[in-house]
Amino acid sequence: MSSFYEIQLAQARTNPYRTPQDDLKLWKQQQPKKYEEALGLVQVNDGLGFNVPDNPKNMVDPNTLTKDLNTERKKGPRPQRPTDFDHLFNMIKRSDGKFDYAQAGPIHRSIRPDGSSNTWEGWHRVVWAALANLKFIEQTIKKHSEEATLEECRIQECRDFNLKNGYSKYAGQDETFEKEVVELKSKETSKKNSTLAIAKLLDDCKICPTGSRIYDGYTKLKGIVQTKKIRKELHLIYQDEDSTRVDELMKKVFLLQKRIFPNEALSSYLHEAICWVRPQFQDISAFDLKSLEEYLMAQKQAGITKQTDYISGSKSDGNIKGKSKESIAMRIVSGWNDWMKDTGQKDRKPISTKKAVDVFSRALPKPYVESSFVTKYDKVRAQCPSCDEVFVTVGI
Repeated sequence: MSSFYEIQLAQARTNPYRTPQDDLKLWKQQQPKKYEEALGLVQVNDGLGFNVPDNPKNMVDPNTLTKDLNTERKKGPRPQRPTDFDHLFNMIKRSDGKFDYAQAGPIHRSIRPDGSSNTWEGWHRVVWAALANLKFIEQTIKKHSEEATLEECRIQECRDFNLKNGYSKYAGQDETFEKEVVELKSKETSKKNSTLAIAKLLDDCKICPTGSRIYDGYTKLKGIVQTKKIRKELHLIYQDEDSTRVDELMKKVFLLQKRIFPNEALSSYLHEAICWVRPQFQDISAFDLKSLEEYLMAQKQAGITKQTDYISGSKSDGNIKGKSKESIAMRIVSGWNDWMKDTGQKDRKPISTKKAVDVFSRALPKPYVESSFVTKYDKVRAQCPSCDEVFVTVGI
């Protein structure tokens, strides 16, 4: 099935000017459940909205607006982008359906000499207003000169969009996460909410995603996205309804990182890899967090002092594309395995090559895994049977 993006561009080949009703019809067809949920939420507006502006001259009926999805390059660039219905749904859901004019602000629209118009900024708000059956939406109008061609108008609207949005400071995932936590707390959201659960977990460990609390003794976390991902994945591994084991493991690994790397921002990639690999070898009694911490501390004393040493790997032993979590985890486990035998804590390596292959070859090429669990001073050259990549590995 074609994506929303492809469908909208295909329809634009017949007519580049898209209306809110075009989008609502497509949304209802492709995502009927989300559409109906959003439709139910926006009924709270009662056809009026909230914080309605006093100045009626800046208003326009949202159903009279269009956006330009031009696909004919010889007639100029495409000054708008296809509607993202997941983004639209999230906008509506997070506001409980309320269309607040004070928060929404005006949409930006340009009128061309040929009579056509393009809403070049704020289109998702236009579709939202149409879904809520609002009679008007606030607008800022710009008229092109009478001499401008359609192509020139489209070029100028692209420039206008870039000037308004292209140089704005990007609000990263870390900043957005903290703002979302504040919003959810103000709504007295259930403590089972995953965002609030992660926020509590971080607070318990005195960790801050943006680094804004470092003067309160908190440590900065680099990358909230991986933290969200691993918590979700651990739920699937543990099948833990009340999240107790999941959150306990995540806390222990964060605190382990803080002890070993006390002067660094914490890497969510290293945290993700350790959290993921721990339950994979839960049948190996020697492989626990206490032993792993002792290994990492020994490596630190040997000169491996930064988290990036584990995250990036060496030139011949880097991360497999799209499989960084498994690649990082495998390097750590392989090193720990050798260390346990070399230091005399075990007569033989606790994790056999067969066991390692069983765990890691679900995501990584089998020859790569085998070459990482060889005798310490052997060098192995292995070529993956499914690609041309050659792995040359020695023991850590």
